[in-house]
Amino acid sequence: MNQSIFLDILRIVGQIFLLATLYYWIMRLLKGTPGLAQITCGVLLLVFIYSVSSFLQLSVLRWIVEKVFAALPIILVVLFQSEIRRLLGIFARKLLPVVPSHRYLEYQGQLEQMTDTLCGAAIQMSNTKTGALIAIQQTMDLSTYAKTGKRVDALLFPGNGLVETIFYKGSPLHDGGMVVHGNRVEAAGCVFPLCENENVRNDYGMRHQAATGLSEETDALVLVVSEENGVIHLVSNGMMTAILDHSLLKITMQRSLHLPTPESSPHYQFFRRALMRLRAWTKILLHLK
Repeated sequence: MNQSIFLDILRIVGQIFLLATLYYWIMRLLKGTPGLAQITCGVLLLVFIYSVSSFLQLSVLRWIVEKVFAALPIILVVLFQSEIRRLLGIFARKLLPVVPSHRYLEYQGQLEQMTDTLCGAAIQMSNTKTGALIAIQQTMDLSTYAKTGKRVDALLFPGNGLVETIFYKGSPLHDGGMVVHGNRVEAAGCVFPLCENENVRNDYGMRHQAATGLSEETDALVLVVSEENGVIHLVSNGMMTAILDHSLLKITMQRSLHLPTPESSPHYQFFRRALMRLRAWTKILLHLK
């Protein structure tokens, strides 16, 4: 009997903890976006109207509010597509498989060649104040965004001038973004989603807003060169880092790029923690018996 009560309490506490954690992370991810204020105001308004209609026995108004509450999930999906897409992107980032171990050295070589090429091109474009927007794919697939531009499928070589040519002001592809995977340019002239962060929208132009928006929805590392002042920014997880010393660009980029190994896999870490917790709970339950 005591064990049954203990398990019931444990289930209730577990559900409260999971719901509170989910609510906390959703509010944290939506912080600073217009969606959070709209959701909060909308829910409070509906609760207020429902309370007033119940107190004054306004049956028709209460019935309408009840129907709105029933349709609220659909309304939220329609109104807050960008926020939901961002949340799903962050959750998927933790679950996607990593690079297989037998391709580790091959991928490492590709990253070395890619960083050398992009760093050299970014510094050259910074000196000439040529605007650029380059998304580097990591674990999350960027093919959806690559399809919005023109397919290039060209190999990156240090000093070949490919990146500078694409972003040259006379080029038909210079206005959009570039998608890079490994040491290849997949596409150029691509359209990236704009960010929801009001601070970025107020202080930066369209390139930086697109870079921040893409980094919010995916785990891509985005390289931006300002057309106005030539400043280079690296954008990851919605955060921008200005590279004022060009000699630090390659080091900063390599640190921002994560080359996964089997031991650093989210799957490996998740199951390892789950196994440890399962062992701990098993010991507790056996002790109670």
